[in-house]
Amino acid sequence: MGKSRFLGVATMVALVFGVVFLTNTPQFLKYTKGDIKNFEELEPNELNIGDLVKGTIDFTDGSFAEMEETNTTFGIETSKRTTKQYYAVYMYNDMYVAYETGNSEQIAKLDKLAEECQEYYESLENAYYNNDDDPDLSEIVQPSTEVEFEGTVKELPTDLDKLFREWYGEGYDDEVEKVLITRADFNRMGYIVYAGLGCAVLGIILLIVTIIVWRKEKTENSFSY
Repeated sequence: MGKSRFLGVATMVALVFGVVFLTNTPQFLKYTKGDIKNFEELEPNELNIGDLVKGTIDFTDGSFAEMEETNTTFGIETSKRTTKQYYAVYMYNDMYVAYETGNSEQIAKLDKLAEECQEYYESLENAYYNNDDDPDLSEIVQPSTEVEFEGTVKELPTDLDKLFREWYGEGYDDEVEKVLITRADFNRMGYIVYAGLGCAVLGIILLIVTIIVWRKEKTENSFSY
């Protein structure tokens, strides 16, 4: 492989990484302005694609979908692991929303919270079943696990929307936010954007060098015997 071809490949890699990293720029600008929505204070259908949101999750009906990564060797499956979980989160405005996370600590806490919520619902059902007129709710244990999060609002993919709709059932259109909150780390946004700028600048420099080397190689080849 000639020098110009090698430099061309390096240029493309740097520019691709630069573009990918710089897609976080709009969110980073919102973060620097403090334009972050409070999860506890949201009104129904207030979330828009591109929003930043943070707050506390204290009610969830658990995971309704997951993303798996499968490794194969010579076409044979060798291992499989779950990389992301999608939770049906109950919001403070009485709506549900899908929350995506691949963080193992968050997943463990959300699974624990889901168990607590299930026990709470079952206790309520038993209390009303045993005494419809005046159920004793004083001994029912409220869910206690809380999950602090930061997230970005994205479009809910069609396949995920279908799974969420099938899982939720009747009332989906009126009681579910049609967006996806995906876990984010606001403190890392700046590093990602700066890395994107660095890759973009490096790509431009490499592009100039590539053109110079290509012209030099072309000239040398023109006078070779």
